[in-house]
Amino acid sequence: DARFDAVVCLAVLHHFPGYALRRRLLGEMAGLLAPDGRLALSTWQFLSVGRFVERGVSWESVGLSEADVEPGDALLTWNQGAQAVRYVHNLDLAEVTQLAADCDLAVLDTFRADGKEGNLNLFAVLAPVRPSSPIGQSPA
Repeated sequence: DARFDAVVCLAVLHHFPGYALRRRLLGEMAGLLAPDGRLALSTWQFLSVGRFVERGVSWESVGLSEADVEPGDALLTWNQGAQAVRYVHNLDLAEVTQLAADCDLAVLDTFRADGKEGNLNLFAVLAPVRPSSPIGQSPA
């Protein structure tokens, strides 16, 4: 039953469709942490950058509608003019915080960095919540 001091998940979580699947993935990673371990993650904040928003493709082009997806879900082309599309979800700070709470993790720190604008990714450092600690309180 190995436990790790650190688990890192960079540029992955926003490619998992549906809150339930993102929660399951984060929960699996949380289960790998030692009691004083840390989980570092990053999520792409593509909605804050116009050049990525412009690459949006309609859900109808892949046989889906807005009713089939969650708010923050998008299909983007890989490159300008490319035929291939990729699924992405914009996890904002509120969703990262809710996912963490749902997985008994506390958000210790967050910041935005990367890209031309310096805000292309949201980074978060999470830690297991001790049973005696309220959700959101940093472990000692």
